[in-house]
Amino acid sequence: MAQPSLEEVSNLLPNCPDEYTYELSHVSPRVIRVDLTGRFMPYQNKISHTVYAFIKGNKVYPPQNYKTPRKQSVCNLIDLYKQSPYTTIIPKVSSLLHIK
Repeated sequence: MAQPSLEEVSNLLPNCPDEYTYELSHVSPRVIRVDLTGRFMPYQNKISHTVYAFIKGNKVYPPQNYKTPRKQSVCNLIDLYKQSPYTTIIPKVSSLLHIK
């Protein structure tokens, strides 16, 4: 599969949560970054903004930080609609009972 366009990626995203929008941009010729922007945070006087995912070719990668994708993909692009609408980061632990 060739590099998808911004429109093709937008059509494959899960339904956006209420009060949020997805913003897509090219960070390089081969990489698309998908940001989730949303609610106004009055205590910070700005709108919330987080990196949702990176798209390289036909693979979806969770963010390592705001400018770098992780090395391991989470799914193929055609399965992106099955992911959580809030993040593509998969937690490494299922319980928080170890936190005291």
